[in-house]
Amino acid sequence: MAKFDSHKWIRKFKTVNLTEAEGKTKPFQPGDMWSDDFDYVGMLKFGAQTVFEMGYETCSKLFSSFEDVNYHSESQDLGNALDWWEDMKGIEDEEKVKEFLETFRKKCLGTLKDMKIKWKPSTMTGRSLAMATKGRANLKNHLANRDLTKEDYSTMKLASNIDQKWEDGRNMEDDLVDWFDASVGAGGTELGEDLIYSLQSVLKRWEKINDAYTR
Repeated sequence: MAKFDSHKWIRKFKTVNLTEAEGKTKPFQPGDMWSDDFDYVGMLKFGAQTVFEMGYETCSKLFSSFEDVNYHSESQDLGNALDWWEDMKGIEDEEKVKEFLETFRKKCLGTLKDMKIKWKPSTMTGRSLAMATKGRANLKNHLANRDLTKEDYSTMKLASNIDQKWEDGRNMEDDLVDWFDASVGAGGTELGEDLIYSLQSVLKRWEKINDAYTR
């Protein structure tokens, strides 16, 4: 079978049902090579959120994925970033790497726009964005391959409805801990750090809600 022609696919994509197309793919992970179910959209979304804090190894794997499916115009700046990264000696070299990564992100977003895909990258930056992007990719891959015959807390489908089961804070705490444990076991510690970051944000929102009711 011939290797995928990305530019031809982009031209045809506007007439394809996106939901149907996504249903035939496996969730993207950096380092994935071409296959019949390769997640091109997932790869571009990952690329559009690629930051220096992800590290050289992840970016190198991502570059290999882009090159293998012939996304050479998008990957060019990522390749330049990796070249500077290899010989990086100081802050000026690091800034040059980040400049190329910024251009790479813009090209990925541009291709997604050409595909008529309505999506916006995360508003997080730096290390938080790196953890979130890599962690969500790990979790999506786990969910796609999970055993549906077993109880799976990473889907947040608890054994009973929370309005029935969560009679007090202890019930809620036990369920959240079990869910967190299963999610980190499936998606890794980077996902765990992302979840901790998200829960901290949730707590701040809860405090605002609580304060509003006390006024």
